[in-house]
Amino acid sequence: MYSLAAYGRMVADNIRTDAYAQALKQEIKAGDVVVDIGTGPGILAFLACRFGARRVYAFEPSGVIELAKEIAAANGLADRIEFIPKISTEGSLPEPANVIVSDIHGILPFFRQGLVSTIDARERFLAPHGRMIPAYETLWIAGVRAPEIYQQQLGPWNSRPYDLDTSAAHVRRINSIDQCWLTTDQLFLEPRCLATLDYKTLKQTNLDATVSWTVDHASQGHGVVLWFDSVLAEGITLTNRPGAPRLIYRQAFFPWLETLNVCSGDTISVTVSARLVGEEYVWRWDTQHGSKNSPNSAKPPLRQSTFFGTDFSLAELRSSALRFQPKLN
Repeated sequence: MYSLAAYGRMVADNIRTDAYAQALKQEIKAGDVVVDIGTGPGILAFLACRFGARRVYAFEPSGVIELAKEIAAANGLADRIEFIPKISTEGSLPEPANVIVSDIHGILPFFRQGLVSTIDARERFLAPHGRMIPAYETLWIAGVRAPEIYQQQLGPWNSRPYDLDTSAAHVRRINSIDQCWLTTDQLFLEPRCLATLDYKTLKQTNLDATVSWTVDHASQGHGVVLWFDSVLAEGITLTNRPGAPRLIYRQAFFPWLETLNVCSGDTISVTVSARLVGEEYVWRWDTQHGSKNSPNSAKPPLRQSTFFGTDFSLAELRSSALRFQPKLN
């Protein structure tokens, strides 16, 4: 659930909102039925009406749906939009949709129940030859040389603040993902495609991918960065790649356990996985560094996961077990 301030920042992001407006204008035909998943204050639903939709079904489980209703009434759109106060996976429609639109991911498409909702809506709501906005997204990865961001992520836990042993916090922080703004000059390993999500055919909500590089110059490496390129409709794109005009969505920085000193000819391989556990994704990134100067002394891989960066109480873990049965207290 977002705050009203967060929704305001999304609407005020002209690059993002203008791109969605162009995609809706291009994809909606007069008389179409449109589904808006996670409508929030309703901006995309209102634009769908403006571009010719006969009926819009707008799903939003949070209280901001009441604000959306008020704005719809103030603009004479209340009779064309049905606001449904549920998550879309729990709802149903009286007719098929010609267009499904959503912007329910964070800095990466693998975000909470976003992919689950998208796949479910496509399977249950979309008419034959219907259109999805976005149509597809590509996930990218690159190696990063960014000592300032690395130190900023670790914060005080990389030293002994006030002569205190804070290594327990360091372990958690080094296994956490952070948001960042990077420039292309900070990439020491070229961008590689990690995955492509075609929303017309997508079935899986998890990610498993491995990419490898051969280093072409000596450098230091501090981690990898992930971002997305989104094709909302033909010819209409949105990206948060390093160096692009800034969106509300930043890039995702995955730090390494230690700074890697690499030489020309070294190899680096990174395996990234994401698993939806409950309402959140658990990320894992394993990194193997092969040194050209020491080919027979392979270093152990760096194994990291957001699981190690999260605190769980014993009671929480027990209650999440499949065989858990609550007892009266």
